[in-house]
Amino acid sequence: IFEEFLRISGISLESTFMSQLDRQTPKLLSLFNTKGGAVGQRIKSQMMTLIQ
Repeated sequence: IFEEFLRISGISLESTFMSQLDRQTPKLLSLFNTKGGAVGQRIKSQMMTLIQ
């Protein structure tokens, strides 16, 4: 998939994805932190595991 994307577009898929992920991470974290209910509790517990 990476090679085909590069061939068609001339852009590296992985580096493009990673740079956009870095750019969007603060917004995603904010969204996850505001989530409530059972899903919010599960997300918070998983986030704490990742942070440690």
